[in-house]
Amino acid sequence: MPEEPDERQYWLWVTRPDYYLEADRRTDRKILDPSRGVQGWWTCNEKTKVGDLIFLWRTLPKSDIGYLIQAKSKAYPITKENTKGWDFGCDYKVLYKFKNPVTIKDLRNNPEFINWSALKRNFQGINFEMSSDIWEKLDEIALRKNLGYSGYRKFLDMPESSFDTTKKFNANDYVSAFHELQIAPNHLQMLLANYYAPNRTLTATMMAKAMGYYHYSAANLHYGKLGRLVGEKLGWTPLPKFKIEVLVNFEKPGKEWIWTLKPVVAEAIELLGWADEQPTIPEEVDDIEPIYEGAVRKVSVNAYERSNMAREKCLLHYGCKCTVCDIILSDIYGEIAQGYIHVHHLKQLSEINSEYQIDPIVDLRPVCPTCHSIIHLRKPPYSIEEVKELIDRHRDTG
Repeated sequence: MPEEPDERQYWLWVTRPDYYLEADRRTDRKILDPSRGVQGWWTCNEKTKVGDLIFLWRTLPKSDIGYLIQAKSKAYPITKENTKGWDFGCDYKVLYKFKNPVTIKDLRNNPEFINWSALKRNFQGINFEMSSDIWEKLDEIALRKNLGYSGYRKFLDMPESSFDTTKKFNANDYVSAFHELQIAPNHLQMLLANYYAPNRTLTATMMAKAMGYYHYSAANLHYGKLGRLVGEKLGWTPLPKFKIEVLVNFEKPGKEWIWTLKPVVAEAIELLGWADEQPTIPEEVDDIEPIYEGAVRKVSVNAYERSNMAREKCLLHYGCKCTVCDIILSDIYGEIAQGYIHVHHLKQLSEINSEYQIDPIVDLRPVCPTCHSIIHLRKPPYSIEEVKELIDRHRDTG
């Protein structure tokens, strides 16, 4: 008969001010969302297992339970020189910081805790193993005192698919990291190119083409840079050898890397609304009615297929070089314009009806903002070929 799996254990960790004040400082920089949190390692009992839950008791002057924590590794031996005699540590993640902590007064005024050994000892110790009954009672008090707290079971119910398979970061962790990073437009463009690629998968060459890089090595470099920045915001320590692993699962079956966006990153993109944003380009402005200063009436150019998806598929095929003048904007403006380009709809809006489905390769072309404006100087718009002829004619007569 196979052994029954060990059940989750519950712990109370006791910490001095020099430790929990640092935890307070680091956690207060984050939005207090139950699925986000500070990560690191902590001394623990040698019986600690992955998934164990911990309440953190803060000693004087606090004397309260300030955090809900989860063990992210089993206990491992640590050097005594660095831990003043403590023999084991484990990786942890802060799941929740209580705005209204469970205080020692809450416990002493509750007869259900009268025989709890930790309270009897006035929390003098390193850590205390806790019965499920005591744990449930503590969680009930925390639930009553904190309106934004939904109880520890919320964390047990999190689907495994919302976590990265290598490091247990969920989509909200990535949302927080992207917010703190204030992600640059060119890095956002790389993420969206990966997001909208078929099966969320592309090659380094495809990424380079969509971003206007001359070689796939530049795509490797810049995507890896983004991976490092996001990994640092997540607190991913140590960072993987290939920093891009923070964002994608990858393989190299031939001469080139193939990148598949991690499901948890795709979910973060959706939570941030990046996948739903529709860029404002000239075709989207309905100028049939009067336009008042400060107000623009927008109509969707793509009611039947998400415009960002069509845009990214177009760029993955054609790249971000202007189809009219052959300019790549980053060659002129530098990195700030990397991956920036308009996408022109060859079919006019008046021709779009309920039966129309945009084909990103047939119906769309990348054009720079200047050429795009020239195309729309006339109604009906100039064709790409006509604007090319204008440029050639001017060059010949210049």
